[in-house]
Amino acid sequence: VDRSIRILMAFTDLSRDAAATVLKDCGGKLKTAIVHVKRNVSPETAQQLLKQAHGHLRQVLEGTEDV
Repeated sequence: VDRSIRILMAFTDLSRDAAATVLKDCGGKLKTAIVHVKRNVSPETAQQLLKQAHGHLRQVLEGTEDV
């Protein structure tokens, strides 16, 4: 969990407490949390975007998957 929080902090510039909250809200799923913050979508939408992109985070973050 601590490693995931640090990675989320690095990707998003969130504080440790904020990153921990976001990660919890996303069910502990790091990729979902990153997409949730970076694309400003709900955790559910973030999970769906990742599913559409076959789990490829870069594809979702570069915006090649539509909301």
